[in-house]
Amino acid sequence: MDIQKTVLVVDDSTTNRSILCDILHSDYTVIQAENGIQAFTKLKKQDKKVDAIILDIIMPEMDGYEFMNKIK
Repeated sequence: MDIQKTVLVVDDSTTNRSILCDILHSDYTVIQAENGIQAFTKLKKQDKKVDAIILDIIMPEMDGYEFMNKIK
């Protein structure tokens, strides 16, 4: 029984998120967020654990540094 790992991709660029999802989708369950606020909300609502986060640093509303401080 191989359970697929979950990756959260956080980037304000639709193109970057799309490329990363295309690369990852066959091996991972991929969750997407446009900024730190959206990512934090999705993490709280996620019923299974997120195994990895790919995080952009420069984003509007809540940047990557703020997001990392918030989830510590």
